Amino acid sequence: MGKMKGDMGGGASVIAAMQAISQLKPKLNVHVVCAATDNMPSGTAQRPGDVVTAMNGMTIEVDNTDAEGRLTLADAIGYALSKNATRIVDVATLTGAARIALGDG
Repeated sequence: MGKMKGDMGGGASVIAAMQAISQLKPKLNVHVVCAATDNMPSGTAQRPGDVVTAMNGMTIEVDNTDAEGRLTLADAIGYALSKNATRIVDVATLTGAARIALGDG
């Protein structure tokens, strides 16, 4: 896990874009949600069969413990929608299973 820094590429690009947008000062409102989580082995780590409640109240059974990014992305999208976002751009660096989760599979 110590060398798995590529998973933060999406978040890093969002933060870099925020800096560029602040310097360019475009004549439009830009709201950014940069969701992040860790995946640390411990006694409180997710286990297959765990049920978590998403921000929108839906429950999700954890089948794959490598899904922390997808769960975080779901809440980030839900949060943006709750703030009446009219456009959402996702730059997450998730596993290949994300294609299935987002409807391309």
